[in-house]
Amino acid sequence: KYPFILSKEALLQCEGPEIREGKDLSGLKVSATLKLKNPRIEKLENTLHNLHGFKLTGYKGSFEFYCENVLEQDEWIERLRKVCISYNISCRYTFGTMLGKGSFAKVNLAVKRRDQKKYAIKSIEKSKLMQGKRNIISLEREISILRKLNHPNIIKLHEVYENELYIHLCLLYTSDAADE
Repeated sequence: KYPFILSKEALLQCEGPEIREGKDLSGLKVSATLKLKNPRIEKLENTLHNLHGFKLTGYKGSFEFYCENVLEQDEWIERLRKVCISYNISCRYTFGTMLGKGSFAKVNLAVKRRDQKKYAIKSIEKSKLMQGKRNIISLEREISILRKLNHPNIIKLHEVYENELYIHLCLLYTSDAADE
């Protein structure tokens, strides 16, 4: 009944005709907006009532969305991970050898459990990050820039995760970079 549009800045709930790809959206009336500056996404399960959904939390509150089935839920979550920060990285990736280490972060080779693709996961220690406001601003800027870039010579950011100790950036792993 109420379609949603995902932009780089917000998730918009709209009123109006059915939305189709490539259609002019200028006539739609926006009835609700969730600002998406580094929003958090969390998978929701209610097995008692057979509900499958997700929760988006932004700076000005949160919304819960429920889907008709698990496949629809997975599709929404997979698309939203490109613009959101997720929580449980250990459910999706198996960590392997350390590729490098710096003063704020370490980079590990990891394998995505679903498709066995390799990724480089940059794990930034939150305790060191919190030592200065400039560090936090720099990381937010890095995430924002990496999400916007799409070039064959620049490493692609796939997902961002956060837990109590780390912020994890899941980056495309290229063996060429590791061999240099």
